[in-house]
Amino acid sequence: CLIIGGGSPSLVSPGQLTAAHGSANMSCADCHAAADGRWMATALDSSTGQQDSQRCLKCHTELDPEPLRAHGLPRDSLTVLTADQPKATETHGDLLVNMATLLVDDAAELSLNCNRCHLEHRGRGHDLTAISSARCQTCHAQQFRSFEHGHPEFGAYPYERSGRIQFDHVAHLQKYFHDDALRLMPGVTVSGDCTSCHRADESGSRMLTRGFEVMCAACHQRDIEDRDDPGIPFLALPRVPQQLLESELEFPVGDWPAPPVEPPLSMEPGFQTLLLLDESDGPRSPEARVTRFDDLAATSTEQARQRLLSIKRLFAEVAWHGQSALSDRLPEELRVLAIAEPSIVPTMMHAQQSWFPGLLEERTKTGRVENNNSVPSPRTTPAESVLGGGWYVRQADQTVRYRPIGHADPLVKVWLEAAMEASTESTPQREALDRMLNVLMNPTASGSIETRGPVSSGRCLSCHAVANDSAAGSRRIYWSSRTAEELVRPFTSFRHAPHTLGDTGASCQTCHALNDGLDLSTRKPQMQTGAEAGPLRSCFAPLSKAACATCHHSNSGLNRCTDCHQYHVRNLSGVGH
Repeated sequence: CLIIGGGSPSLVSPGQLTAAHGSANMSCADCHAAADGRWMATALDSSTGQQDSQRCLKCHTELDPEPLRAHGLPRDSLTVLTADQPKATETHGDLLVNMATLLVDDAAELSLNCNRCHLEHRGRGHDLTAISSARCQTCHAQQFRSFEHGHPEFGAYPYERSGRIQFDHVAHLQKYFHDDALRLMPGVTVSGDCTSCHRADESGSRMLTRGFEVMCAACHQRDIEDRDDPGIPFLALPRVPQQLLESELEFPVGDWPAPPVEPPLSMEPGFQTLLLLDESDGPRSPEARVTRFDDLAATSTEQARQRLLSIKRLFAEVAWHGQSALSDRLPEELRVLAIAEPSIVPTMMHAQQSWFPGLLEERTKTGRVENNNSVPSPRTTPAESVLGGGWYVRQADQTVRYRPIGHADPLVKVWLEAAMEASTESTPQREALDRMLNVLMNPTASGSIETRGPVSSGRCLSCHAVANDSAAGSRRIYWSSRTAEELVRPFTSFRHAPHTLGDTGASCQTCHALNDGLDLSTRKPQMQTGAEAGPLRSCFAPLSKAACATCHHSNSGLNRCTDCHQYHVRNLSGVGH
């Protein structure tokens, strides 16, 4: 049929299809461009392989946008990989492979047909993914004889990747879980066994963490729920110079609460600054923004008066309009802060009635009240100290504070994300957000803005790492040990289950050996005090290729490239992984 160029394609069959492709409703034309009857012309057409590959992609839609390039990666990524790859320890590969490479063009420039690696018509039981190591090496810039003879060392893999959760294995396993645990937490049972925190996924490939409640809460929940911590200040009253309260002034400030028993904050909380940057009565000039409360007495009487009136106006508007009053004062990209739950509004209403009970009458006299209804009462009356966490009015220093309700606190999470994702461009909003971040991020802050102490509400970033997106000019926080970028198909494929189960004699420490070169006497908790902190120094010694080669060698048959590497990489977050 091939010679005469006609006839039924069904008369020509090079062999039985694999089970995956041998469906009864499939025909030759589903996979072969030559199946239209023009066999001779198609056989001489060099583009036939590309045409057939395009038909493969009609079903295999899971591949990346450039699936016919080497590894499905753009040329620029391939160039980076080639330049950065570690050098082979032995470069004299198989003679036939070396000869074959002379006949192969630059793989980065080519569109590679599917049948270059996947061979069909070899029977129903044929494994389409079975590819010899020699076939892999014909395209690679370096050739070597086998895994045990020539494969590059692993270098820093996999520890060169920044950790999502900053956990010091050395300090915990060799220090905290022993002397410190017995001394500080006698009722807590700790374990140095890896499986206490790690478990394999259903496929046995990836090791997953068991979560905060299982791994960390026994020791660290008490830190988050620290009852001695006054919480994070979001609103505060400054100490008012007496001359501003004198009734002889043409426009006095009006009623103001007596000074608190504790010194008030010297710096205005960032959230309060955000709310006062652009008031409903009209934007104020930059020089009127007095954010250091201790500078209030040094400013002009008019500037100080305007600042105090703006604070009272904020409480009045929230009393009248609730949450919408907060939203209207924030730019659109930050309005998520106004609607974050639990809401600050009931506590602001409580503070207004406590600090400015005559505010309605004052607003009526100045013509700044919308109607004659009384100021609505808050739905709840927050206690002076909220044992379970949440919003409350702290009369001791005249602040509205928030104490986190526990791990993964929703409001703190919203605040951190909004501040991190905001543009890094220098603006008044950015300065106010950074001031809030200094409290939220500092793991040794006592809850006030200026001081340092042993307890804090802002411990999130002691464990959760921050990634900087320089292109977007923003930052983001890793809330999970696994991210969407990691749950992809990388170059290296390692299944933990067969290595740690059965009669292999292997344990986690066979590969993941602690770095004995670290000095425990100077090992301290990794506490991040800024969003620009870099990745943690690894707690583990580099992986040894020799440890793998005890099982993965030529005699075992477990040394093929595809035993550990995948050709098709998808949504690769970091080349080389």
